[in-house]
Amino acid sequence: MEEQQIKKKKPKGRIVVLIYQSYGVLMVSIGLIYNLLIRLDLVSTEMFSQAQLEQIKTASLIWLFFGLVAMLIRLIGAILLFMLRKAGFILLAMDAVIQSISLAVGIVRGFNAAGMEKLFSIGAVIVWGIAIAIAIYSWRLYSKGFLK
Repeated sequence: MEEQQIKKKKPKGRIVVLIYQSYGVLMVSIGLIYNLLIRLDLVSTEMFSQAQLEQIKTASLIWLFFGLVAMLIRLIGAILLFMLRKAGFILLAMDAVIQSISLAVGIVRGFNAAGMEKLFSIGAVIVWGIAIAIAIYSWRLYSKGFLK
């Protein structure tokens, strides 16, 4: 009886989560492509010493790897939540933790990018808040028995 009721009444918020996370993945992808093409192209100029060049390449690769992992966690989590799977809740909770760590690092190190500190810090807090809200929403779906 309860399973029939769950099948009838699928939560609509999961569609919003999927659209939001897909948009986020698109934006991260654009950032990764920008980092890979533009930033590495700047590295090939003569204005850097060899030590600076290696430091920039390493930082770029670390950022690229972190972005790819976070992007995959978000996308797979959103798809699994859309399919009403418990693993979606787990991955979206991991995404909230990653967002929290990212925000903490940004606060400690400062949001320093060409004088746009306030814009980046406000954006980071908004994205963090949305990630926490999505994690809470997926937890509620899990606790109400919607996720298998």
